[in-house]
Amino acid sequence: MDQQVPYTMVAKSLVAASASLMRTFANRPIGVGRRVLQVKEPLGPSTAGGKLSRQVLALVQGSSSVPIGWLDVVNAECALKEYPMIKLAHELRGGAALDFTADDYAAFSALLTAELVSLEVKVRIEVVDASELLTEKTMRPVGRGRQVDPMVLVLGVVVLALLGVAGVLLFQRA
Repeated sequence: MDQQVPYTMVAKSLVAASASLMRTFANRPIGVGRRVLQVKEPLGPSTAGGKLSRQVLALVQGSSSVPIGWLDVVNAECALKEYPMIKLAHELRGGAALDFTADDYAAFSALLTAELVSLEVKVRIEVVDASELLTEKTMRPVGRGRQVDPMVLVLGVVVLALLGVAGVLLFQRA
């Protein structure tokens, strides 16, 4: 906990809870990348009476961070994303392949859930229907750029041809 920041009572409880969870999971890295749990501290010294009490949960290694959910200590709630959702979000952000598997994540989230339940925090897993993961960006074939309407393309060619003819006529008169 940062001694320089004068946290309110609610913010202090969030910082203490995040420090406790990170200590508990510091020796339980996940995957080949050996990522560890990070619970982001509140953005400021106050949480507006708990209204801004959600803290981001992420698996980090160095400067690389993979968000996996959020924790709200004030309201005793937590939401964890399921693996396909995490993987897709990471890929859409331009990240390389995840360095932990679905099995690694399942084992980690089971331990995290058990720890949070022991602290009387309600945990829910955010499950997404696979059809909801299909967006315009995920369905576009890799390497395929923006498509141009054929009529706009034809119009552009005609305009260029007319400009070319006009240029030739102007040079012939000069």
